[in-house]
Amino acid sequence: MLFNKARSLFKSSYSNQKTPLQKYKYLALTRPCLLNNSVNSYFKGKYFSEISHIKGKQGSFQGKCAILATGPSVNEIDNSFLASLEKNIDFIGVNGSLHKFKEININPKHYIVTDGTFFKKKQGIVKEAIRVSENFYCNDKNLEKIIKYKLTKEPEKLVLYENAGCNINTAHLNQMQINQLSKRQHSVYYNKATEQGVSLNPEVGIFDGATVVISAIQVALILGYREIYIFGMDLSVEKGLRFYDERQNDEPSFLNRDYQTQILPWFRLFSQQLGHLGIKCFNISPSSILPDKIIPKLDWAQIQFA
Repeated sequence: MLFNKARSLFKSSYSNQKTPLQKYKYLALTRPCLLNNSVNSYFKGKYFSEISHIKGKQGSFQGKCAILATGPSVNEIDNSFLASLEKNIDFIGVNGSLHKFKEININPKHYIVTDGTFFKKKQGIVKEAIRVSENFYCNDKNLEKIIKYKLTKEPEKLVLYENAGCNINTAHLNQMQINQLSKRQHSVYYNKATEQGVSLNPEVGIFDGATVVISAIQVALILGYREIYIFGMDLSVEKGLRFYDERQNDEPSFLNRDYQTQILPWFRLFSQQLGHLGIKCFNISPSSILPDKIIPKLDWAQIQFA
């Protein structure tokens, strides 16, 4: 379900200091501090670290960004071209795209992993992604896994975002409240029929989707990017699942199941907001099954920056 039942807020004493906490299985978080937009994290009752909240980075970036997804079409792009983009564009890595970043020898500025299996079965990717990126974005559930499995010694690189409808910054919002909020603000766009949304508001949170690209786009918008290039968003399994081969360690894909009911409706909603928000978005995957009337397609050889 997109909207989880609200978790109860409670007061507890950690490190001899009474602080309102949001409690999970092992993780507890304070509400974001208004002064520096960070949260204090506790694991099994012990203080772990101060964690940045994405609200503190809202609008901190501008210009162009490239989301590097993991569809097979990535292997059709010249590696030297991808590497050359770093001079003009900020990269956002997702899930297993670390393989390509290592191949072209560049470090992404941002990284986001939404697939929970990475934190259990592909911990090496998560560790390295945190190490090489400037900012690693995760929700509360995956933050708990990072701490539990000791996946980083650099907690200052972690940036917490919250999923819409179950955040710690405000009272938990239900579907009706988010629908009403979307009518009053120009930072939340919600489709009541499909229970999907596009959020530029870090206090409301990010709407999860059936592909990590949906979360990555909303992160990019909150950060301030207004020109987005998406590589490897094929959304099809005809040519294989991913540009890299993990054989027995590869995870199953649910693209065929989720495309019509979740992915396509979300991108329709997103495309309706592009014009009045002043956002440009391009799909750099000629073989993508997402129609170019929703997100226009470009061949990678057509991309030129001054």
